[in-house]
Amino acid sequence: MIGPMSRYYGLPTAKKDVGGQDVTYLCRRFLPQPEDLAVRNWHVVGANERLDRIAAAEYDDPEQYFQVADANRAMKPDDVMRLGRRLRIPLPLGTPGATGA
Repeated sequence: MIGPMSRYYGLPTAKKDVGGQDVTYLCRRFLPQPEDLAVRNWHVVGANERLDRIAAAEYDDPEQYFQVADANRAMKPDDVMRLGRRLRIPLPLGTPGATGA
């Protein structure tokens, strides 16, 4: 079961025959468009920062790092961690106005 705070929550599933056995899998997740996400605030990346620690500070949950990555068009979380980069911090999942996250 996938919890409501997971980036995969709500994704449809599909089945595929693998060697005569049905295997259920999650369909592809598409990244939201950052422009569609409500901004909570901004964060400038400092020396030796990590995305999970930024998420822990913003959302009290380091596993929500993907929300920051998504809001900044990052396929891989480390893509946004450039010293001095200004990161968009979206509203957390489940917050009214937090569409697409």
